Amino acid sequence: MAPRDYLARSSHAFGDFAVWVHDHRWLVLVSSLLLALASAWVASGVGSDSSLDAFFDPDDPTYQHYYDYREDFGSDEIAFLLYSAPDLDHGVFDIELMRTIAQLSRALETEVPFVSDVLSLSSAEFMQSAGDDIQVHEILHDFPENQEGMLALRDLILSKDIYLNNIVSPDGKHAAIVIEMTRAATDPPDMVRYDPDGGDGLQNLYPQVSGHAIENLLSRPEYQGIRFYNIGDVELNTVYNEIAFSEPVSQMGISVIIIMILGLVLLRGGILSLLGPLFVVLVAMMMTVAFMAIVGWDIDMLFAMMPNLLIAIGVAQAVHLLSEFQLSMSAGLCRRDALRETMELVGNPCLLAALSTAVGFMAMAVSDLKGISNLSLYGAFGVLCTFFLTITLLLSLLSFGSDKPRPWTLQQQWLSRILDWVVSVDLRRPGLIVLLSALLILTALFGLSKLRIDFNFVTDFKPHMQIRQDTEYAEETMGGMLSLVFVFESDEDGMKTPENLAALERFQQFADQQPLVHKSLSIVDVLKDLNQTFHGDDPEYYRLPDDRDLIAQYLLMYELSGGDQLEKYMTSDFSRAVVDLRVAMVGSHKVRQLFDTLNEYVDSEFNVEGSGLSVEPSGVGLLWVKLADYIFTSFTKGYLLVFSMIFVLMCIIFRSLKVGALAMIPNLAPILLTMGYMGYAGINLDYIRMMIATIAIGIAVDDTVHLVSRMRQEFFRCGNYQQALTQAIGGVGHALVITTLILVASFSTHFASEMATMASFGSLLISAICMALLADLFLLPVLLIRFQAFGPEFELLADTNTDNRAASLA
Repeated sequence: MAPRDYLARSSHAFGDFAVWVHDHRWLVLVSSLLLALASAWVASGVGSDSSLDAFFDPDDPTYQHYYDYREDFGSDEIAFLLYSAPDLDHGVFDIELMRTIAQLSRALETEVPFVSDVLSLSSAEFMQSAGDDIQVHEILHDFPENQEGMLALRDLILSKDIYLNNIVSPDGKHAAIVIEMTRAATDPPDMVRYDPDGGDGLQNLYPQVSGHAIENLLSRPEYQGIRFYNIGDVELNTVYNEIAFSEPVSQMGISVIIIMILGLVLLRGGILSLLGPLFVVLVAMMMTVAFMAIVGWDIDMLFAMMPNLLIAIGVAQAVHLLSEFQLSMSAGLCRRDALRETMELVGNPCLLAALSTAVGFMAMAVSDLKGISNLSLYGAFGVLCTFFLTITLLLSLLSFGSDKPRPWTLQQQWLSRILDWVVSVDLRRPGLIVLLSALLILTALFGLSKLRIDFNFVTDFKPHMQIRQDTEYAEETMGGMLSLVFVFESDEDGMKTPENLAALERFQQFADQQPLVHKSLSIVDVLKDLNQTFHGDDPEYYRLPDDRDLIAQYLLMYELSGGDQLEKYMTSDFSRAVVDLRVAMVGSHKVRQLFDTLNEYVDSEFNVEGSGLSVEPSGVGLLWVKLADYIFTSFTKGYLLVFSMIFVLMCIIFRSLKVGALAMIPNLAPILLTMGYMGYAGINLDYIRMMIATIAIGIAVDDTVHLVSRMRQEFFRCGNYQQALTQAIGGVGHALVITTLILVASFSTHFASEMATMASFGSLLISAICMALLADLFLLPVLLIRFQAFGPEFELLADTNTDNRAASLA
């Protein structure tokens, strides 16, 4: 055999390795067990991180600005309890109900962890004039003696703009309890532990501990007559985190059951053949988590994709090995020789497929999304672990058992007939296959131009989810569940000047004109209320004072009277002030448009030379927009790098630019078709769906490498493309189809997810996987034959050494 054919040499090396594993199977098994135990021990030290911090690089300027804002003004996260009492004559202003709400407000402030303040119709700040002074106290500081007094208070509350669409709806039918928090979803685990010694389990972290405490309070008998809508940042993140951390476990269990059933029906290779791939995946998962613990990464929300992904890739590799092993056993070979022949045939394709998939993952390390970048690296590590364990642990398990030949049960007649038909279509209708493929790709490219990057954390949930229903109802009733913040900065004491306060007011007026903005709040609203209160609640005085000394006097009087809202809107040196915008919970694309509109106004009005002001956006809403930017850059840079690296690797694998280019076409086609469909159907690309292409191409490359490798091998044996295709499809076609069936079954578990985005991720990925199979069975063979990818056909002579022929053409 000529030394030039490195693929042939590596095939023999894999065969020799299989024999070594067979002869030392107990050593391999014990080593695998020790590796699994060591990995489990190391993996036990991994932490969990349910925060948005998992998405962002701490050095990102936007993220740093957000933390600067947090340092000055605290967390902008809230729990929002909208409520109504339609069965009561006076609704939310029923006097007994108000007593109950007062009781609940006190309980929320004292019993819920990480609460900063509670605002409600009973506890919100209320200002009253007292001669030449003002009094600041809770609304129900002097509780009305009867219902008539309560109704008079209702009229006064509804006349105060600062309360409307904040703690009460303009029609007075709904009210809200706003629970301001000291923590945020961006905080790392060490800042959000409830019990310092309780570890980083989800139930010991904010927002879970706060969300559950609120739910427990609302479930008490005294509050059962009130219809609550529990929404806001705390509840939204609580539900999201629990789904993200619990569903992967159940999905993995369901996947295992489905795979076992399919294995019994389709493979029928004995209990070791059935359980072996699952052992491989389990140990690979432990090794992956151990790797995360070693490098200091926590399990985050994106890790939810990992279990099913490793199951899919690990079982796919195992199916190719098991199918060849059963063929060899059915031919009468003993286990030792069957393992050698199996690894000589599938060792190279399995290695090359694992490398291609790992490279595809690693290319996404360029993503600006920290969670995606980490996922790409530990995902690549997990893929390589499944390959390593497949050729060690699985082979050692297959070494046990009788050498008695087994009838080959994999080639069911129905599948063989389908594959025979596929070969006949490839050979008889190559032009039609290319034409249809070209038309579909061109159509998909037009749909791809319609694809939009967008996400909405509310519509991420399925329509039946309570959190989504309640949030959408609250949006219609009160509006503005998303917080956008703009920070105005001047010199020390600069934000107390009439000119700068007027600038804040102008900005609020402009912002209030935007359809998405339902409420704006700033120190301006407090000063207007102070001015009106000081003038006997005369509506004519609901305006900013125009005298600097009067403004300073009002602010001093307000603080001395017990007012505590000032620190929410201004820093202690009066150099920075914020405008808090309550915005509809729409997609990030519309939030971006709103930001652009507001930023354009700010840049033209305030961020100009001589204005004495600088204005910067901040808040959770800005992080939404930044997340969308990250998705866009990851989509453009990451996908380009993924495709480029896999193309280069394919060229290196087959030592042919032509083969590499032709092999990429059926791998790219399913991605283009899937993305094109998303564009036509209005399905947006978000932080979950952006991984479809990376995962799909990794899986598609696996099938492509197996088919190209086998067809190349068969071609150098016979010198004829049609015969090589027939032999290749007959050899690996069954494994390709069964692998696809198992992958489809595995990823179909996502359909049961409570997250709409995860369910659509599953359906889109399944579509891409099925299209990848069709492209490999139809388009790939036609291209390889049409362009004579392995060189011109040749006739074998009686004394021709096919290995030498293969080496000379390779």
